[in-house]
Amino acid sequence: MSIHPVNRRRRQIIKPHFQWRFLRNILLLEGLAFGAAVLMTLAADHLLFNPALAAGAYWRWLSAGLVAGFVAIGGWLFWLGLRLSNRISGPIYRVEKILETVAEGRLPESCCFRDRDEHPELADAVNRMLITLRQRMPG
Repeated sequence: MSIHPVNRRRRQIIKPHFQWRFLRNILLLEGLAFGAAVLMTLAADHLLFNPALAAGAYWRWLSAGLVAGFVAIGGWLFWLGLRLSNRISGPIYRVEKILETVAEGRLPESCCFRDRDEHPELADAVNRMLITLRQRMPG
C-alpha cells in the first residue's frame, strides 16, 4: 500500500469547488436538524406545558440553549467537514499533479498518500500505472 506518513498539509482548502459544496451540504443538514429540534420542542411545549406559562422565561432559556447548541455544533461540523473533505480532495489533487507530470513526459517515482487519506487503493493503482509506463518506455 502506498501510504506515506507526511506532515500536515499546508493548505486546508485544496479543491475549493468540491470542499465548499461538501461543507455547504453538511451545514444544510445541520440546519434541517436544528429546525426539526425547534419543531419538536414547540410540539412538546404545547403537549406538556400550559401554553400561557411556556411563553415566559422557559421559552427564552430554551431558545437561547438551542441557538448556542446550533452555533457550537455548527462550528464543530464545519471543522469536521473541512478535515473530511481534505482527506478526500488531497489524494485527488495528488493524482491530478502526477497525471499532469506524466502528460508532460516525465514519470514520477511513485504516488504516496498521507496516513489518514481516503482511497489508498487509488495510490496503488497509480503506482501500477507508473511501473507499466516505465516498462514500456524505450531506453
